[in-house]
Amino acid sequence: MPFSHPDPCPTILAVASDPGGARAVLPVLEELAGRHFTIVLSESATLGREAPSHWPRLPPEWVVDEQRLGELKQKMDIKGLVLGTGLQDPTPLLALGHARTLGIPSLMMLDNWTSYRSRMELNGTAIWPDLYGVMDQLAFNEAIREGVPPELLRITGHPGLASLTRQAMAHNALEQQTLKMQLGCPANRQMILFISEPVEMDQGADASNPRFRGYTEKTVLTPLAECLRNNKDQLFLVLAPHPRENAQALGAYWHQLATGIDFSVLSGMTTRQGVLAADGVAGMASLVLYESWLVGRPTLSLQPGLCRQDLASLSQRPGIWFVDQQKEAHKSVADWLTQIFQGTPGMIRSELRLHGDAAFLAADMLQQLWQKEDGMQSKGCSQ
Repeated sequence: MPFSHPDPCPTILAVASDPGGARAVLPVLEELAGRHFTIVLSESATLGREAPSHWPRLPPEWVVDEQRLGELKQKMDIKGLVLGTGLQDPTPLLALGHARTLGIPSLMMLDNWTSYRSRMELNGTAIWPDLYGVMDQLAFNEAIREGVPPELLRITGHPGLASLTRQAMAHNALEQQTLKMQLGCPANRQMILFISEPVEMDQGADASNPRFRGYTEKTVLTPLAECLRNNKDQLFLVLAPHPRENAQALGAYWHQLATGIDFSVLSGMTTRQGVLAADGVAGMASLVLYESWLVGRPTLSLQPGLCRQDLASLSQRPGIWFVDQQKEAHKSVADWLTQIFQGTPGMIRSELRLHGDAAFLAADMLQQLWQKEDGMQSKGCSQ
């Protein structure tokens, strides 16, 4: 086996394929690394790119092979598996299934208020972790309603949002204006950020796909464009493509759809920086809309034609403009724009504080799990 593991410290293995899942587990892994555990990753686009470069990487095929994973468990003294949920790549669930067979304690971190059970299903069969960390009481209740065993659930907060509090508190009007200028927004205009998602790619374009949402990113952009066109001299739009989207194709589609509306495609900064730059944020069901709401930006969840209740959790956040009916779309967008034009500074919401200790709580729960199982008393490895 070419992989070398000279470090005598016990190991945490991490598997996350989707961007959201990777960003939910990274703070937990950093907390465990601070407790002197060795962190080893299954290579994936976001996790591999954003994790510290000195953390060892494994080929994904190694963690979906039970025999090889068993060899790794012995060789590296694997004490726990930390996973991010995903909707497309089966690697995390395959690794979880083998970990359960091999007796490796597991923690799955949820990163969004959707698909609580289906995220855990492989070929129609649920594969459960030892612990399933969810963001808040709303996620806890909805997960139970979808059939997740309640004894697995723990409310941790969202580890990926812990840093948002610091960023929001440090942000000011001058920094916002600087970011807007970097994105090409004229000084006398309000900047709208649209958070895109690869809906058609993931859930299909019509009801022939059983996971169809009732809309796609293209059908959502139509009412938005119609309303923005009436205020085009006052607005500047920035498109924020999903990491799995073709940014150039998205920009070309918007250019064709909304001729005359000035826009740019987000580049040179993170989506979160784009949220802090924006005067208003629109999208569909992305977690970024929740972040926007937390930091007080006028936020629009535009899902006209929605036929899946599991994507409606943003409707339960007071102050978010939530649209799930075609007939309501234009009025809701107009009301949302009115709030933006009023320019009333948004307040950081108290809910943001819930996420500050999420990584610490999740790391504690995982340690308690394996200490209970094997009687381990040490907290990692003294350095």
